[in-house]
Amino acid sequence: MNKEEYLAYLSYINNGKWHQIYNDLKSQITCQKTKYADFCSDQAIKNKSYITIFDSDYPLYCNNVWNPPFVLYYYGNKQLLKHKIIMITGNISISNIIEVKDSIENFSKEYVFCNEAWKGLDIQLIDYLISKNKNIIIILACGIEYAKNSLPKKWFDYSNLLFISEYPSNYHTSKITLKARNRISAAISNYLVLLSCYKSTMNNLIDQFLNIGKEVYCLDDTQNNLNEDNFNKNLINEGAGKITSITDLILK
Repeated sequence: MNKEEYLAYLSYINNGKWHQIYNDLKSQITCQKTKYADFCSDQAIKNKSYITIFDSDYPLYCNNVWNPPFVLYYYGNKQLLKHKIIMITGNISISNIIEVKDSIENFSKEYVFCNEAWKGLDIQLIDYLISKNKNIIIILACGIEYAKNSLPKKWFDYSNLLFISEYPSNYHTSKITLKARNRISAAISNYLVLLSCYKSTMNNLIDQFLNIGKEVYCLDDTQNNLNEDNFNKNLINEGAGKITSITDLILK
């Protein structure tokens, strides 16, 4: 067993939990026969659908975050990681969604849209991006096989989409994993675009970007948006970049 496979084994038996992997790696625990057999039977392991921190193709920008993921499991078009990546998200419906969709059409194939597939606006955005043949990366808070039970099948059949997770195939979502994935979103993205923000629910995601010196932009919809729970205006007042259209970012 080489060091890459050993690290993947530690990720598998510890369900992707960073500190447990770190402790086992530090202690150099030995493989247990039964657990190793289960590990080898996992489809992602069989297909080598993962990248470890020891691999030459591990995304170097992941090293910029606190506790860089030891293993990244993936499904889809891995080449998308080489493109310019924009994290675009929102968790409140917005009045100017038509304008946002129109703006998306102006982005060329060199751009990739990163998202975490929250219910509501995010799902709507991803479906639209697929309909326009745009490039997409989705960061999961669970294993990829687990996600197949809740996300649309057409997403997994779409050739210009990449799923990434630091959790083994069937591991479930939790409050911890929902926060932990934010550092991966921040690591791979050039900047964050908030279409909307429900109160302070995006604070952890925003902090992950700011912690590694990346810009946060908020869509300003003050004139049209009457939803008082949308905190984009507050974030702009606190120093976030203000944009009136996401096409403002094409040259950034």
